[in-house]
Amino acid sequence: MSSGAVTTQIPRAAADTLRQQLRVVAEEEYLRLRTIDRPALLLRGVAGAEAGEDPDVTTAELEVVDERIAALDHFLHRTSTDLTSAGRVLLVDRGDGPEYLLVSELPVVDERVVAADAPLGKALCDAVAGQTVTYVTPSGSCEAYVIATEPIEPGPALPAGAYGVPAAEVLVGFDGSPSSRTAVAWAAKEAALRARPLRVLHARASAEPSVRADGTLSEGIQLALTDLGADRIRATAVTGQPAPRLAERADRAELVVVGRGGETDNGLGPVAEKVLSGTSRTTVVVPPAEPPARGRVVVGLHDSWHAADALSVGFAEAHRRGAHLLVTVIRDAARGTHDLEPAFHAPDEQDHAEALHLPAAVAEVGQAYPGVQVRTSVQTGHFSTVLTELSNSADLVVLGMGGRAHGMGRKELLVASHARCPVIVVRESSGRGEF
Repeated sequence: MSSGAVTTQIPRAAADTLRQQLRVVAEEEYLRLRTIDRPALLLRGVAGAEAGEDPDVTTAELEVVDERIAALDHFLHRTSTDLTSAGRVLLVDRGDGPEYLLVSELPVVDERVVAADAPLGKALCDAVAGQTVTYVTPSGSCEAYVIATEPIEPGPALPAGAYGVPAAEVLVGFDGSPSSRTAVAWAAKEAALRARPLRVLHARASAEPSVRADGTLSEGIQLALTDLGADRIRATAVTGQPAPRLAERADRAELVVVGRGGETDNGLGPVAEKVLSGTSRTTVVVPPAEPPARGRVVVGLHDSWHAADALSVGFAEAHRRGAHLLVTVIRDAARGTHDLEPAFHAPDEQDHAEALHLPAAVAEVGQAYPGVQVRTSVQTGHFSTVLTELSNSADLVVLGMGGRAHGMGRKELLVASHARCPVIVVRESSGRGEF
């Protein structure tokens, strides 16, 4: 093995060339998985379910493909702005002469790339020029001499499990009921607006045959295909009660969507109520019949001092839809005050304070959305009654939780139960960056 080195530092241009070649390999795999492999698996699963075949293998394969797509997507996005984060390049001699190797956290099938968690990758991670490292292979212990390295600044740290956790997605529960069908259709449109993948989750009872469960899941996929390409739809069948299974998956989601359920048009089903009360993620409740587009988004608030998160969601949704925005603070008709205001303030003083503060709060958030037309108001009435009435002429009602990050108040549950359009319940500081 060679022990002499002409240089101890690799030119940055040479290292970047190898990193760029890794990006090309990753891009090719990403496109193949999204446009060929994944759609083929989806179609095979649908055909198999219709033929009564056991879908468990196909479902497991889809999960593996989805995780790999997410890994490649994260890698390509990060390295598009910081190429050095693709990995560290070293010039080494393993006994067959000098060779450039790239130690990367993204494993690929390429002789020039060494996975960072492989024995050789771990050995080379902190190696310096002139060092001989030892690593274990199936054939036994081996050595590699480090001829040269490159001094690179570390890229942004990867989140824990970045290559095993799917990218932010819209999550929707589906059980085959009319309410859940409407929810999937709405969620697919929302995923398209947000440029996010959609995950359709079906929670089956332990006694339900897997073939029947996958048939239900296939129906959900078919509904979503109306607005999304097959490469943007993910499907998961789990065993257990729907609400806790949705809550478990919610931490990976940007938005959770559920059908209102219930036995009547003005009822909130147990699954929707449990999801609303049990998750800290921003959640949408979709009514049994989605209304036609009306070009207006309504933000309903208890006060304007806890409005930033709800306003951000409201502006973003209005912007996506090309809709007008109405932001209203609703004061309780019975007491002249909302739940979180000190009781000793006189109603007229409180109204005056809201009238002064609300436009300022709206203007601050609205700077990022100059194209959205917005109107503000302070209204007196019952919170649920006012918003239910406003929902008759809205595409979406956005509820601010008045500073609460968990749980649901009776007023919010009533709005979600009776509104004639989808209702977004915004948890304080619950988003994943972009609403």
